[in-house]
Amino acid sequence: MRTEINNIMLQIGFETQDLNDDFSLINDLGIDSTELVELAFQIKDKLNIVLTLEELKALDNLRDLYDLVELKGEDTYAKNK
Repeated sequence: MRTEINNIMLQIGFETQDLNDDFSLINDLGIDSTELVELAFQIKDKLNIVLTLEELKALDNLRDLYDLVELKGEDTYAKNK
């Protein structure tokens, strides 16, 4: 999942070297509300995982994003079995 998320982040405009697990999406990467919506849209489109804006705003760092997508992905997979 990490690779897929990083690819989405690249599409939004971030460089791979800019992505550190401990970076805050908002404070360190400077992601604004519009980019959070785009991130949620891209994750739904590419991974079929729905994240709300509230969930994204509550994340402390990029690692939390990876973990949330992984968890939601497992839930989605379990529901579709």
